Amino acid sequence: MRWTLISRRHGKADLTPAGRISTAGPHTRVLLALAVAAMCVFAAAACAKPAPVRARTADSFVDSIGLNGVGGPYLFHYGDSRRSLYGTAPVDSRYVMGVRYARWEIRPDTNPQPMINLCRDQGIRVDALVSWLWTDPYVNKAARISDVLPVLKRFPPGAIATIEGNNESDMPFESGDFPRYASSTQAAQANQAALYRAVKADPVFKNTPVIAWTLGKNWPWGGDTGYGKFTSTAFDYESMHSYPSGDTIDGSLHAPGHCQWLKVADSIVPPGGRAKPIVVTETGFQHAMTDARKVEHKSELAQAKQEMMLLAQDYSIGIVRTFLYSVGGEKPWAMDTRADGTPLPAGRALSFLTSTLGEARWKKSAKRWVGPHFRPGTLRFALSKAPDSVHDTLLERSDGSFYLLLWNDVLVWDGKAMTDINNPPVNLTLTCDTPLLRAEISTMNPDGSYTTRSAALKGKPGDQTLQLAVPDSVMIVRLDPAKRGARPSSSVPSLPPK
Repeated sequence: MRWTLISRRHGKADLTPAGRISTAGPHTRVLLALAVAAMCVFAAAACAKPAPVRARTADSFVDSIGLNGVGGPYLFHYGDSRRSLYGTAPVDSRYVMGVRYARWEIRPDTNPQPMINLCRDQGIRVDALVSWLWTDPYVNKAARISDVLPVLKRFPPGAIATIEGNNESDMPFESGDFPRYASSTQAAQANQAALYRAVKADPVFKNTPVIAWTLGKNWPWGGDTGYGKFTSTAFDYESMHSYPSGDTIDGSLHAPGHCQWLKVADSIVPPGGRAKPIVVTETGFQHAMTDARKVEHKSELAQAKQEMMLLAQDYSIGIVRTFLYSVGGEKPWAMDTRADGTPLPAGRALSFLTSTLGEARWKKSAKRWVGPHFRPGTLRFALSKAPDSVHDTLLERSDGSFYLLLWNDVLVWDGKAMTDINNPPVNLTLTCDTPLLRAEISTMNPDGSYTTRSAALKGKPGDQTLQLAVPDSVMIVRLDPAKRGARPSSSVPSLPPK
């Protein structure tokens, strides 16, 4: 006897006999009956009918993305050319990254004016990184943490979104990467506490969230005792540097890579303290622009696939913001353009996601972001049973259209053979009892661009199905319901409350 079984997190039980039980002896019939009964019990326990799933705003996904850069100035909305470590190179004027947040280091030997101009002209909001360099006696013996605030006050009002403590403050302790530093865990704690006090005492920045300092190379192998050395409460958001390298995105949340950080970041809160929201201040993937013998180097396509899946995964588990590393010309990590200015696949893919899902626009005359503000609705749907590697996140735009992000988080790069892995898509059935008018599916191409096509809905409104083939990259399924309920008004994107 054949049975069709559909189940998943949102799942629907559709246990339908597709044939007849053959005539057989009584013992066989009893065994078959018991087997059928067991299958029915299993199906009832494992499956559910389409359930209402509350969407999040599509624009909030775009607002959760930031970029690190090297060599500046940043140029997120590309024009006819860009400036980076490569020099000036032509760039396709249609290529717009569409990212609103930059992580930028505040240093006494760096001119902030280019970034100030971007904040004024393009509405870029800054995570201001207060580096060890600020108090490095080799740079400025008289510098104090509070000296950074006058620099930040040169930026337009509201341009400083967050202020971040020291970068990878434990790295010099063992690695010797920067031997001129005299670092210690105690110095890191004192530095962070001084920054926190200075920010909260300042009338301009007292409500600006402070991000914790970041641990560097040494912490992953220190065990719980090592983590405990960094206990502190002098921050509003925990910080996280996570480089998944040769693992999957989900797998690396639990092992060094994206890196035990859901556990480790919480451990910097003293016993009895409360864990705080996390900002991923650095993460990303290298591609094969340099020494290909290094296993962490991947192809340009693998980088694009994993960086988009990483953004979707971080957003889905509640990360406040994820800053990809990097733009501006650091070759192994560049995800925006090649040295000749042509877009890399990761940059193209990011451009598509932000343009498809983002709704807020920078109004230079008003000096603010203007976009829709509405309470997202629900979509009643189920997905057929799939491996745990398949993830989904439901978003909604202000016009009432839903955007279901789906991705199969499996290895996409063979680090030994140094080749892309050709993963077959996972076939799923989406069942929806919210009446739908139409559906579209957008999938990533090898160059990072996306192809969008109409998809055939089967059944009648209120009982419709859609066949999906989920790739090892972020796929977008647009679902237009028969009734639209969103009522937008203007607002300014901001960090969620503490």
